[in-house]
Parts: sequence; structure tokens; C-alpha cells
Amino acid sequence: MKTSSLSLIVALAGFAIGYPVSRALQSPDPDAPPPRKSAVVVDGWNPSSLAPANRMAGIAEKAALLDPSEWPAFFAAQKDSPEISPLLARLWAERDPAGFWQWLKESGDVHLLDRFANDLVRTWAETDPDQAMKAVLQVTEKQLADRLKRTVIDTAIDSDLQKGLQLAALAGDFNRFSWGAREWVSKDPAAATTGLAALPAISKYRHFLFYAVPEWVKKDPAGALAWLKGAELLPGERWLPEAYRAAAEADPQAALAAARSLTDLRFRDEALSGVLASGKIDPAQLSELLPELPLSQQSEIGLRRFLTGPPKNAEEFRNMSALFAAVPASENNLSSLGTFASQWQSADPEAGWQWVTSLPDAAMRRSALESIATQATPEQLSAISKVSLNSLSDKFFESALGQIPDDREEAWISALPASHAAWARAVKNKKGSN
Repeated sequence: MKTSSLSLIVALAGFAIGYPVSRALQSPDPDAPPPRKSAVVVDGWNPSSLAPANRMAGIAEKAALLDPSEWPAFFAAQKDSPEISPLLARLWAERDPAGFWQWLKESGDVHLLDRFANDLVRTWAETDPDQAMKAVLQVTEKQLADRLKRTVIDTAIDSDLQKGLQLAALAGDFNRFSWGAREWVSKDPAAATTGLAALPAISKYRHFLFYAVPEWVKKDPAGALAWLKGAELLPGERWLPEAYRAAAEADPQAALAAARSLTDLRFRDEALSGVLASGKIDPAQLSELLPELPLSQQSEIGLRRFLTGPPKNAEEFRNMSALFAAVPASENNLSSLGTFASQWQSADPEAGWQWVTSLPDAAMRRSALESIATQATPEQLSAISKVSLNSLSDKFFESALGQIPDDREEAWISALPASHAAWARAVKNKKGSN
């Protein structure tokens, strides 16, 4: 037997608690998709005899008359029909989810499991999330179990936040866990925040605090900050800097005071880095506060600032320019600095160019110039002759040459100082040879 077939059998064994593995060996090739079939006659009733326009309605009418004991044979007869089986799966899940679950466990068909289990537990969770969760917690194959637990929890949490969080507390860890903004977080961010923070440390659902606390700050800055000051924090969670960044956008000095009041230096540093990353601290105060952070935190500030979008006005641009001028030239900060330079160049080309060319660190100037080369005006490209060589790069010249018409490239190069011109010509020749 093929290795992939064996792995599927093992997965099925983990799903079907108490189900003999030998049953899964009945098919010579479990990897093969089920054959496409038309409807099957059951007890003299043939859905194919119904007019196409009335077929689905007729099937639903027939299904409504079935006793729970009749569903397994009825569904089994139509399970390979791609037109009929989805409807019947939905109807059976609504009528008797526990019976459908038991039939799937006992079917010995991996493909049926893949096709129907997820939708089944979603429907089940809409009416009885506790029983749906109890069922999926019996699944021992990790990948399948994680997928089904997520479905049950996410279905429940959309309609009942507290019930969903209660189920999340039972779910344990997940091997893979995707997370992002969710509607249930913004409906009642205060309740979402307190509920998520009460989950066990192992729960991946705590990641949603990254969105819940900032949403709470938007609606009630004082209430959210009061909670933050007294919250029981866990090391290594990513949401804390983002929460303080959001709080600082609402009230910079209150957020700063709250961050500096934390007695645990690990949390204090993370909170303070979030406050500084807000771009709301004036340059003079920024220069005093930045040395309080370890280099590892300083190296993340630029990155954190751009989690929520560009500066919105001239004051924010000025404050952010002071921040980038003060932080160390780490990989994260350089990448974010390039983004910021491009945004400022777009908003105010003169101010953006002046700031880029006056940055105190050559690596920073290089990163920023590379980012704005495609946006530079002809006058700015000519002014590159005044920029030191250690601020330039092949990437800058490649982008700059791309902005200049072919018939003017040589004139632009010849107007540069000899060292600049030699570099630009080498890049041009390299481009031509490619």
C-alpha cells in the first residue's frame, strides 16, 4: 500500500475513537476520489425521477419525513452525488448532528470526513456548541482536531462571546493558528479584552488581544488604560506594545505615565516602546526616553509604528522623523524608515528629501534614498551630486536611471562628480549588458 494511503488510515484512526483500523483497509486506494454518481433509488424513491426544477425541493420534502434511524441509509445512497449530497448533509446536520457525527465516525471513509465534518460541526455549534465541542475534543489526529475546534469556537464566538471564550479555554494548544481582525472583537472590545486575558496562557486565542485592546482604546481610552495598568501580563505576548501604542495615540502623556509605572522591567520596556512608536511623543522628550530602552526594544520601534498606517499630518511626520533619527539602524528600523521616507516624499517632496539627505547615519540615508529614488524630482536627482558616496548604492542608481529618459541618461551622469558618475555609469552598463 502507498505511504500516503497509510497516513490517511492513521488519521482516520485518530478521528474514529474506538473504530477498528482494519475497516479503513477495505478500499484498495483510499486516496482515490469517490466516483461521480447520479442519485440512487432508495426504497422505491428515486430523486432522478423529479423534474430538475423541483428536484431539490422534493429531496428536502423527503428528508423532512425521515426518522433519525432512516438517515444513514438515505444519506449513504446519495453521498456520491455532487448535486444532492451537500443539501442532504446540511439537512441531516440540522436534524440530527450527533447522529450524522456518529455515522461519519463509523463510515471508515476518509473522503467523507474531509467533505462533511467541518460543515457538520459548524451547523452543530450554531445550536449546541457544548456538544459540538465535546465531540471534536475526542478527535486525536492533531491537524483535523485543530481545524474542527477552530470551527466550533469561531462559530460560537460570533453569536455569544462568553460561550465562545469558554470553549476556547477548553481547546488547548493549536499547531497552526491564523489570527487577524474579527468582527466579534469590535462589537464589545472591553468584554473581548477581559475575556481573552482570562484565557489560559497556552491558548492561542490570547493573540486576539492585539486587536481587542486597541479597539477598546478607540471607544474608551480612559477605561482601557485603567485596565492596562492593572492587567495580569504574561511575558512574550505581542499585544502589549500595540496596546500602549494605541493608548498613546489617544493620550500620550497618560500612556507614558502608565508605561513607566510598570514595575516589571520586561513589561515596562515593551509598553514604553509602544508609546514611543506612536509618533505622539515630541522630539525633545523622545531623546530623553529612548535611552531607557534596551537596544533590542529600540530596534523594533520603527517596525511597530507602521503596523497601523502612515503619519496623518505634518506634525506626525516631524515627530516620526525625530524618532527614526534617534533609533539605531537595525534591519527592522531601516525597512520601516524606507517606508516612512517614501510616504513623506509623496506627501511633501521638499521636506521629505531634506530630511532624508540630512539623516545622521549613512545606512539610514542609504535605505531612505533607495526607497524614494523612484519618486525623486529631476531637481532632486541632480542634487545627488551633493550626497556622500557612502549614502548611495547600486539600487539607488538603478532606480534613478529608471526615472531618466534614455536620451538624457548620459547628460545626467556627466553632470555628476567623477566618483558619482563612475558609479552611475557602471550601473548603467551593467543594466545594458543584461
